[in-house]
Amino acid sequence: MSTAIMLCGWILLLGTAGWRPRCAGPWIRRSALGLTLATLFVSDFWWTVARALQGHETPPLAGPESAYLSIWILVLLPILSRRLDRRALESHLLGGLTAAAAFGLAHESASLILTPLQESWPNLGQSGESILVAGVHTILVLAGSSLRVLMDPVREPGRFHWDYPVWYVGLIAMHRAAV
Repeated sequence: MSTAIMLCGWILLLGTAGWRPRCAGPWIRRSALGLTLATLFVSDFWWTVARALQGHETPPLAGPESAYLSIWILVLLPILSRRLDRRALESHLLGGLTAAAAFGLAHESASLILTPLQESWPNLGQSGESILVAGVHTILVLAGSSLRVLMDPVREPGRFHWDYPVWYVGLIAMHRAAV
């Protein structure tokens, strides 16, 4: 139920920002950050990760060594752009929080969609499930990217947050290595 509520929250916030972009003031940034943190807090996936860190369950994510390339890209991006200040670090961490929220929501949404489909179509197959999961991840990675843009305090036209897809790909690599 919490997954459906969070999905509705993402849809409402992004729809409101797209419907009235000129009216999206500072409240939209706070709402986007609050929604991201709420998504992380109610996510069963991230609760499982937290319990795994305490040693109570098997971890759904492998260690950071499985996302070696993503981690190096995150390190090299600020060095290449010659911005090693507090704002760049905050921006990168905000991209990581948004990617984690989108990844957890996509993971839970895919299982929420697959459960009734497997009952009604028992011979959906592994490839059908993989395509559906990839579609859900694609939709939510784009929604998370839009949410990340909304949280940007200084909106520069044409600026793309390269750290967000790197975080997301790193999370996918860590999840695939654990599964």
